[in-house]
Amino acid sequence: ALEIDPAYEGALLNLARLDVAAGDRVGARARYGEVLERHADHPQALDGLALIALQEQQPARATELWQQSRRANPDALRPRLLLAQQARQAGRADEALE
Repeated sequence: ALEIDPAYEGALLNLARLDVAAGDRVGARARYGEVLERHADHPQALDGLALIALQEQQPARATELWQQSRRANPDALRPRLLLAQQARQAGRADEALE
């Protein structure tokens, strides 16, 4: 698919997920970055980068990315749930209920 259309988001997202599964966070980050260059608030790319940030022990960065996704996609459930889960795990129950 990328040979036909190098900017095809679906293929870039799938390859990024495969990169993460193979332990290639650098490759995944680059592919998610390509998607975000075209659509700065793409929810799946932001989510993928947030999950990488958590793997790299950067919870504050993950929070920033999920907040960006929530602002850009206010009806999306996933970023809200993940932000609530992260707040609950950090002992911020009041924030988790927002």
